[in-house]
Amino acid sequence: MVLVLALVPAAVAQELLAGIDRDVLHALLLPGDQALNVSSTVPEELADLRMPRELTWVGSLERSPDPAATQAQTSVTAAWRSGLPLTEAERLAASALEEQGWTLSMNMRSQPSVFVAPMSQATDVWCRDGRQLSFTAGALGATSYVVLNFQKGAPTGFSPGCVPRPPMTQSALASDLPRLELPLDPRTGAPAAMRGSSSGSSPTGLSFSTTFQHAAPAPDIASHFARQLEQQGWKQDAGWAGTDFAGSVWSRSRASGGAVVVTLHVVDRGGNTVLALVNVSARTE
Repeated sequence: MVLVLALVPAAVAQELLAGIDRDVLHALLLPGDQALNVSSTVPEELADLRMPRELTWVGSLERSPDPAATQAQTSVTAAWRSGLPLTEAERLAASALEEQGWTLSMNMRSQPSVFVAPMSQATDVWCRDGRQLSFTAGALGATSYVVLNFQKGAPTGFSPGCVPRPPMTQSALASDLPRLELPLDPRTGAPAAMRGSSSGSSPTGLSFSTTFQHAAPAPDIASHFARQLEQQGWKQDAGWAGTDFAGSVWSRSRASGGAVVVTLHVVDRGGNTVLALVNVSARTE
């Protein structure tokens, strides 16, 4: 919904919100009594941020739990777009933040990932003077988007996201991970949107999971991922399928010796909600 509002002028977006039935808006689209305000101006908290001309200002969106919320309860999202490749748009935006004294506290986008989808990039945390903002970048078609989000009126001082952390080390398996695109949503013709994702590591390997909305049976979605694994040079070692679940085991030789093993699980959680999990481990031969 926020993306749709970002594709039209701010005044038009605000009119669209005003035209939505109140019960539909607050019961279905925005659970609770949230208030939205779309603006064409840069938030005053980012007034000193000078984005390069290659990044075009889209607009900002203020979201609060209710119309009487205090500033500290208001979340602000600011967006820019560009015709540049995603990595270049990210680099330019990051440079603009650095020039104004913001420092990168948590770099999540550089962490390895398996599941990919438009606008599904992880969020980095940037800090300045005890304040923090999140930095997200993604692409839809040939357009790249840079999105900043912060809490309006948040106090300075201690901020959990701005606590210095040691750099995260990359797993030796990072360069051997498959890349799996989510299946197309038949309603839009675009890959299904992620509703949530997570990753983890252990002494034996890496794990990744994501949830998304799709009406296809679990075996069909597992086959969608299996075709991509095969195209990327993975060899299927085993497979299984039931009514609400499906999975398979794949392996691929490593240039350094041994092999990498991928275990895929797809589960239908009901209500057209799909959970996909991938475990990756190394095998010596």
